[in-house]
Order: sequence, then structure tokens, then C-alpha cells
Amino acid sequence: MTVSKVRLDCVFSDPFGKSTSSIMEYLIMTEPEDVSDEQILSMVDRRVKASGEDILESIHGYEFIGIQRDKLKVINLHLGQINECIRLIDEKLDYFRLKYSRIIRHLTTMIGVTGESALYILGEIGTDMSVWRDDASLASWAGLSPANNASAGKKKSTRTGDGGHYLKPLLVQCALAAAKSTKKDPYFHCKYETLKKRRGHKKAITAIARKMLVAIYHMIRDDADFLPVDHEEVLHSTKKQKGLNLNNVIAFLKEQGADDDTLRLVERQCGAQEVDAAEGMESVSSAEKKQPISGSAATSQPIQESVNGSPVLISGSQKGRALNHHPKDPAAATATA
Repeated sequence: MTVSKVRLDCVFSDPFGKSTSSIMEYLIMTEPEDVSDEQILSMVDRRVKASGEDILESIHGYEFIGIQRDKLKVINLHLGQINECIRLIDEKLDYFRLKYSRIIRHLTTMIGVTGESALYILGEIGTDMSVWRDDASLASWAGLSPANNASAGKKKSTRTGDGGHYLKPLLVQCALAAAKSTKKDPYFHCKYETLKKRRGHKKAITAIARKMLVAIYHMIRDDADFLPVDHEEVLHSTKKQKGLNLNNVIAFLKEQGADDDTLRLVERQCGAQEVDAAEGMESVSSAEKKQPISGSAATSQPIQESVNGSPVLISGSQKGRALNHHPKDPAAATATA
């Protein structure tokens, strides 16, 4: 189109849309002297924002050099065949979407899985789960099971396999969508945040994708909706508990319908207890400051020992040397020992 000086891509957002394709087909099948501006404008959809003058200006002066017209005819025929194939595939997908509507409805109860992705997942693993030994076998086939390479008690690599060239990227996309859900159903988001702290983003997302595939296996096999056994436990364990203070107590009493006299009494009692606790802490700190000798100071003071009834002052490291030194006098040595 650029070589033939057709600049419809500067006017239309989609150069292969309905209006553009109709205009190109008209230009290919019609001789330049027979081209009508009115006919071209009649092919433009009403929702197009470009003006008629801009559309005609992008076409005026076009020319098909050499065999460009024949080449464009072949390309146009090829695009028509591709669109026909897409239409046939969409019809088949609609048939299977109705046939397995029950299973798809079960799968879409899991956050992150849409109707289209559920249909693509069924296209990869099927609806008969008896072909798999268990959920671990399915996860291994999909390339989502971590490797178990260990030697002498040391883990070397946990990289997943190379299987599931179509299923694995699809489940990773579903896992990313599920990990971002914080309001509708934050189950996988909580799981992801827990794993991310220890293993990082990539391994956490791969682990979430494996969990989703295991859940899909059981949902298809048992013909049930998504309801993990630890759903409530995971959600409640992540909720932050509020600290108990005077404001929370007053708010709770107001919700329970307490009168103003009761609220003032609670405020007065709690305020008095806080003052008493503060005074107690101040008295303890002042008493510690008044102590003349601390533990470290006591160790630095000279220690008085007795040898042969005579007092000897030993301080610091001299104490050890004095006690380990044995004088020549046996009586003194005995007394020292």
C-alpha cells in the first residue's frame, strides 16, 4: 500500500478493518479512471472519525506499478481465506463452549480464570481426568512441578520442566490475574504474598499456577466449584488485628448502645490507670538513677583479699595474677590457695 501511494493507514486506526478492506478491494478491482469518490465514501463506516476529505486525500494520486495490482489481489485473497478459517474455528469453539458449559462454569468460579481461558485449558488437558495418575502427574506434564535435585543434603536446582508449551504460559497469565485480586477473592493474593517473601516473584507465580492447575484437576474430576479447604483460614490469618486502646473501647461501647454516663466513667477510669502507670515508670527510672554502684562499677572496684591475716588489695586483672602466683613461703602459698 505504501509503494502504491495508498495512505489509508494514516486515516484509519486499523488498516485491515472493514472500511479499509472494502476500499482496497474496490481500488484493486477497478481501473483508476473508473474510480468514484462517492463510491469510496459510501464504503466508510459512520463511526469513523476521519472526514471525507482526509480519506479521499489519502487515496488521490495512487498508482499500481508493474505487477502490484496482481500482488495485491493475491494478498487480498489470502486474507479472505484466513478470515474464513477464523470464522470456522469460532463456530467450533462456540459448539464446545455450549457442550462443556457446566465444566466451564465450575472453572470460572476460581478467580483469574475467564470463560475463554477455561475453554483453552480444556483444549489442552481434556475433560477426562482418569488419563492422569493424580494431580501431581498433571502438574508434571504441564511443566509446573519443581525439580528435586539434591545431593549430600544440599538443594541444587528447583527449576521446572519444559513441558506444557501452551498450557504453562496460559496458567501463568491466570496466576498473575489471580494474584492481583485483592477485593473480589484475595485467596491467591494472600498465597502469593506469602511465597514472594521467601522465593521471589517468578517462583511465587509459578507456584500459584501449579496450585490453580491442581484445583482445576479436582474441580473437573469431582464436578464441583472452587472451594479450597483452607480458604477461610488463609483469609482470616492475613487480617490485621487492631490494638486494644481507649478509642477502640469507646467505639465498641457506642456500637453496643452504651449511654453517655458509662462512656465518661470508662474514660475517667482508663485515664486514671494510664496516669498511675506513667508515675510508676518514672519512680522506677529515678530509683535506678540513685543507685550508687552498678554492676559494671562494682567489678571495677578493688577487691580485698587476705593472705596470712594481712589484707591485700587486688583490682582488675591483677586479681587473677595474684591468685595464680604462688610465693616461696609454703604457708603463704597454702593460705593463698
